[in-house]
Amino acid sequence: MAHRFQPGEDRGADAILAIVGITADRSKRRWLKRFLQEHAGLPVFVPPIPYCLGFRFSSRWLEWYLRSMVLTKGYRRAHVLAYIGGGFLLRFAARRWSFLRFGRILYDRSPIQEAVAPEILRRTPRLVLRLTGNASVIDLASEGVRKLPFPSTELEQGLVIETEASRLARRLRLRRESVPASAWQPETLLPGANAVKELPLSHDEVYGSEAFLSEALAFLETGHFLTLAGESAKFHG
Repeated sequence: MAHRFQPGEDRGADAILAIVGITADRSKRRWLKRFLQEHAGLPVFVPPIPYCLGFRFSSRWLEWYLRSMVLTKGYRRAHVLAYIGGGFLLRFAARRWSFLRFGRILYDRSPIQEAVAPEILRRTPRLVLRLTGNASVIDLASEGVRKLPFPSTELEQGLVIETEASRLARRLRLRRESVPASAWQPETLLPGANAVKELPLSHDEVYGSEAFLSEALAFLETGHFLTLAGESAKFHG
């Protein structure tokens, strides 16, 4: 039976960890954290990952954050909301983690948005990207990073697929037709996913969409998505 978190119950030292992507600025992280804190029955952590320095540094920083800010408070198992870049970083870093257990993980993915980094790299020299604080764009475009295994979990793994193009993707002339049909298959995006949900949102919207965040929290709490009546939920950009 699906387990829903309740305030004040013994949750076995669980916490919610939101691993944001490279487009998440301070205001997006604040809104995300506030929403989760107001609606979840678990402690919430939204680390400000230093993506400007690349995945290798970011993974070491995230390990430091988890050890010093999460484990020291007694939390030993995380239920993870992983936005696009955060999901790749999780896969990059978790190979070397044995100090943290995973309950549920929800991956937010978008074949359109994931085509952005390779397109930027095609147009921009690597040195320019590194000097301008965009080292993680190089990592996100790497085939090696994209083929990394998904960490195992004690409970379910879920997938949300963004179906719309972001402003940046549109500026780069990327749209749904720009990526092969196979890239949209759930088995490609998350092999063995326990639950899959498509939402008509772009990556510009997922940090401030109550529709997205309500679905995400429902999955982290129960292992199942909500059934939303349309996509009229409030957006906080």
